[in-house]
Amino acid sequence: MLEDSNWGVRYAAAEALGKLDQAVLSTHAGALLKMLEDSDEDVRRAAVEALGKLDQAVLSTHAGALLKMLEDSNWGVRYAAAEALGKLDQAVLSMHAGALLKMLEDSN
Repeated sequence: MLEDSNWGVRYAAAEALGKLDQAVLSTHAGALLKMLEDSDEDVRRAAVEALGKLDQAVLSTHAGALLKMLEDSNWGVRYAAAEALGKLDQAVLSMHAGALLKMLEDSN
């Protein structure tokens, strides 16, 4: 489903993964990370939102991927990434403050 040619199927897969509990979701983090490279913005946003539901320990290991999504061409993806990054604890978040501050310059 994650590689289906129809974006709607890929989107539904990302949405379904986001509904899993954290323990199960963390085992599928690799699939979600792959979906961050999808050509469809809705699929990327759903994957970012699902990653944002991971517990802090797992989420912090994927902070780099979320930071990259702050540069996505779609404002919804950038917003979801900023929200997910906001869930990190202060120590991890402070390491990435510069990238988040750059978001303040975003015209959207």
